[in-house]
Amino acid sequence: MKEKKLRAVILGKDPETCRLRSRLCESEQFEIIKCIDPENKYSNDDLQDLDLLVDLSADSSLSKKLMEQNHINVEVISELSSELLFCSSVTHDVKDITPLRSLTLKSLQEIRRSAFIRENNWELTNHILRLTMQSLQADSGSIMLADKSKENLFIETALNLKCSGEFLKKSVRKGIAWKVVSSGKPVIIKGKSKERSDLDSSICCPLVSGESVIGVLNLNRLKHEKDLDRDDLRFVLKVADSLAGIIKQQKEEKDPSFMHSFLLGAREILDLDFPMIERLNLLMMKIANSFRGKICNLYWYDTDSGKFLVQASSSFDINRIGFGSVRLNDFFTGRVLRSSSAFTFSTKEGATGRQKLFIGQPILRNKEISGVIILYIHSDKQDIRAETEALARTGRMLEQEFSKSDALYTARLNSVKYSALSEAVFNLAEIPNIRKLAKIIATNTCLILETESCIISLFNEVMNCFEVLESFSLKGSKQAEILCKVDKAVTLKASSQNGPLLIGNLFMEGYISDQIPGRSVLSMCLRQGGRIMGAISVYDKNQFDTFQQKGFSDHDKEVFARLCHQASAAMNRFLMLKSR
Repeated sequence: MKEKKLRAVILGKDPETCRLRSRLCESEQFEIIKCIDPENKYSNDDLQDLDLLVDLSADSSLSKKLMEQNHINVEVISELSSELLFCSSVTHDVKDITPLRSLTLKSLQEIRRSAFIRENNWELTNHILRLTMQSLQADSGSIMLADKSKENLFIETALNLKCSGEFLKKSVRKGIAWKVVSSGKPVIIKGKSKERSDLDSSICCPLVSGESVIGVLNLNRLKHEKDLDRDDLRFVLKVADSLAGIIKQQKEEKDPSFMHSFLLGAREILDLDFPMIERLNLLMMKIANSFRGKICNLYWYDTDSGKFLVQASSSFDINRIGFGSVRLNDFFTGRVLRSSSAFTFSTKEGATGRQKLFIGQPILRNKEISGVIILYIHSDKQDIRAETEALARTGRMLEQEFSKSDALYTARLNSVKYSALSEAVFNLAEIPNIRKLAKIIATNTCLILETESCIISLFNEVMNCFEVLESFSLKGSKQAEILCKVDKAVTLKASSQNGPLLIGNLFMEGYISDQIPGRSVLSMCLRQGGRIMGAISVYDKNQFDTFQQKGFSDHDKEVFARLCHQASAAMNRFLMLKSR
């Protein structure tokens, strides 16, 4: 079946009518498009057999007069409606042009996707109301929005309502609209109502955003052959859903300058050529000052103690006490570790009864909790979306900053490690005896891999066991003695594989008790010609920077393997002499 082509007239003045005519012609849905200037003469034949009248005039009454004078009855749509219906990316069926309901819904979806065609909030809501009224053949209507406290309704826009301009500015706390806001349920009224005796039927539908009602959409018919029914209500509910989404997004984007300014300031702070701890202190001050918070702290998670310790703060008192001395309380610690997601917590201050708000934003590194930002505010406000969004974006910014810092640190460290490794290999060739060689290997291994302890063992082929040759620990000889006992079991397990053995948690693996200080180990057997010569084990990755992660990395394993190969080659000189 061949698709019907439409006949339309554009009412307005050049060059607007010519521009729109060109746009509509591109859609290839029109048979004839004529332009009429209401102030100039035109032929009555131009208005015969029309399907559409597009009104571009500033006076909406002109189209009505034109239709009355020429005894025609067609759909009248605005410029924006015509562009949405025929020039947008939305697909539609032309047969639905009357009464425009499916097209209206598609148009609203286009508006919702299009980053707002109009910056003026009133103009946008007025257009949506007019489009909905045309689709429903309603005589009047209004959009009413609730204020921030949800205690009053204000008329945002109204069409064909018989009321004064002063009434439109007043707040409303009674009537059907207020009942709909309170209950959140739509209402159909048929027959004469107590409030409006001039109406035959009405629909009042709530505008729901999330779980809250932000306003109502009212549509009225005066004297009409058919009252508004449940089919009309289903259509209005769909319109209300789109309208609520548009209004919500407009409110969120209404003043983006503050959020933009805040994020720009935060980025400038992180880009300063200051030590990381100073930049973080400044960032916490920025957050607290921007949102009038009492205090804003950055806590870093210490895996050994299972506690969050303050590392940066907006408070000078905490800075004076010293970082690592102040910890997050157990309630919030449990909350962060359980969910790993942003949270808010409110309580009342005992003396004044004022609301205390705590907003938390976890910081992840390698998909694991590494810290949390806590903002503490004294405020009775209910809407804290701006604060929550700001902390979320700041958290993502910090995650990126730490990731970038890790990459730079790793690249710089790689250069230092390989340089130190080359120098160590050169020095090993000049060592006169194996004991001195072992001492040099142990200290250099700790320095290159940034570990706290190193143990070197030789394999006793007669006794079939490993015996400690040299031990070194930054924490002293007592720590080294404790780890020497643990190392026998570790090296025995390492002997079963060719590459480095990594044990991330010695306590969880059952190698140590909770009283023995030690977290992780890298161990590898020294082999030469298929023969086990000994083993090297390094314990506990040191943390020289608060914001560097603890634990051995894959790169550490690679460097450790190279060092072990060089050490086995150097030690082989003495063991070969000894075997002779």
